[in-house]
Amino acid sequence: MGSTSLFNKDGHSFILLEGFGQGEMVATNQVIIHNGNEAILLDPGGHKVHYEVINEVSSLVPISDLKYLFFSHQDPDIIAAANAWLMLTEADALISKLWVRFIPHFGIDELLLPRLKGIPDEGMRLPLGNSELIILPAHFLHSAGNFQVYDPISKTLFSGDLGASMSPGYLEVTDFDAHIAFMESFHLRYMPSHQANQCWAEMVRGLEIERIVPQHGAIFPDPETSKRFIDWVAELPGAIELFKDKYKVPGAVGTSTEQGKGSPTKVDEELPGIVGTSAEQGKASPTKVDEELPGAVSTSAEQGKGSPTKVDEELPGVVGTSAEQGEGSPTKVDEELPGAVSTSAEQGKGSPTRLDEELPVPEERIASMNWAQRLKSVFKK
Repeated sequence: MGSTSLFNKDGHSFILLEGFGQGEMVATNQVIIHNGNEAILLDPGGHKVHYEVINEVSSLVPISDLKYLFFSHQDPDIIAAANAWLMLTEADALISKLWVRFIPHFGIDELLLPRLKGIPDEGMRLPLGNSELIILPAHFLHSAGNFQVYDPISKTLFSGDLGASMSPGYLEVTDFDAHIAFMESFHLRYMPSHQANQCWAEMVRGLEIERIVPQHGAIFPDPETSKRFIDWVAELPGAIELFKDKYKVPGAVGTSTEQGKGSPTKVDEELPGIVGTSAEQGKASPTKVDEELPGAVSTSAEQGKGSPTKVDEELPGVVGTSAEQGEGSPTKVDEELPGAVSTSAEQGKGSPTRLDEELPVPEERIASMNWAQRLKSVFKK
């Protein structure tokens, strides 16, 4: 973990906060862009790194200068500490309008919700001090509501998860071909659409790009390496195309091209206690019911052919037949549902029983109550 200044000219700068994470967590990069007396923090990170990140940020720029928090998408390594950032700063939070109603599930206080601003699907231009940033649409790369930031002054594209690499052990990519091994598996799984890959490449080729800074791993530090990466993404197959053969019900009998046309696949594991056929028991020989449901009537070798098993336990309060009460004699309702109307020998044939417990509050009043009053009425003795 640490910070590196990658651009500083004429009052405009950006600083990379690199490799924040611990244990099994995916390490993340955060970026501060600062112009004049206004700053934006890109992809602030989750709860576990919040303390270290806010300490680092406050040592680099006045925390009062932080005007925006930018969330490229809704993943927890980006958004989970949103409430803490909004509580400790005066910054507005920017995220795709698609996620504005989901982000409160991370525990954002209701008083802070007005500072959560939705970005339209087409992106936007964002004033920052004496400069202007461009928020670019990057939907389905990988999130359905996804954005990147382009800084025209430093000519830097901050690409979020696109370009992420897992633990390469260096800050800048110097050998693109060797670097592919650190990012290929991530992209083949997390980037779902080849068409989205191509649309993005076509869009950013129209920008003057000096460097590309992803949210994870090493950066592409110069125009040549950045171009290599853009071309690589344009040719990248989408995860959906690669995962077509995974859309099968696990363990189900079906057809498989590997076993021949129309040949049913074998059920690798049969559900316990289900009657089926098994090669181990002979052709079409039904498997044994390993465990019978307690109290269910069935036939069993232990009780003789066709002899029904005894109902071990009858459901309390259910009318049925029992050896203790005589053949065909209905069992007594041991326990009547509290507050339910039924007939009882104590009250006379056909005489409805009294409601044992009436609702503490009549139903016609409940609709006008708030939730605190409703809970109080439910639990009132």
